[in-house]
Amino acid sequence: MNTNGRAQQKVNLANRRRQVAEMYNEGRFQSDIAADLGVNQSTVSRDIAWNLKQWALLTVRDIDLAKGEELAKINKLEREWWGLYTYSKEFQEREFTTADGKTTIIHVPQAGRDFGNPKYLRGVRDCIKDRIELLGLAAPIRIQGEIIDWRTKAIEGIQLGKVKYPFLVKEVGQSLAEELFKSAGIQSSPE
Repeated sequence: MNTNGRAQQKVNLANRRRQVAEMYNEGRFQSDIAADLGVNQSTVSRDIAWNLKQWALLTVRDIDLAKGEELAKINKLEREWWGLYTYSKEFQEREFTTADGKTTIIHVPQAGRDFGNPKYLRGVRDCIKDRIELLGLAAPIRIQGEIIDWRTKAIEGIQLGKVKYPFLVKEVGQSLAEELFKSAGIQSSPE
């Protein structure tokens, strides 16, 4: 085999491993990946093992690269959630039961809607939370040598009646505000 042939084999191998990695990160089964790429499942298994080994080496060498991979996954997921939300502005899911008792979901066009299904926005919010956690942006802060966790301070303020629900919703969003009130031992969210 000539030099060009070996170089092309290396390029093909690298491309296949990249494709396997993408499909693996999407949670696909090895057998499905193999079928899509036209290779044996054992080849996919070896490629996954090789990819995992490389990722482990990258993590040891450079944690920022590992964070970058995870951020890429979060970003992709967030784009998908935004796409679903945008779609839900145009179409509304309707569930109905057929004569034979089966439940079916159809998508009905919605003209002029300025809002979509909030469950998709919760998916976006979860991606944002995951990104903030991965990057350490919500870490406690240090003031005069004392570590201050804003969540702890917010809960203390709620318990003392100094932090009101509408203010907290405005600052951190309804879901997190409800979580903080629950953590403070207050079941209902006072308006």
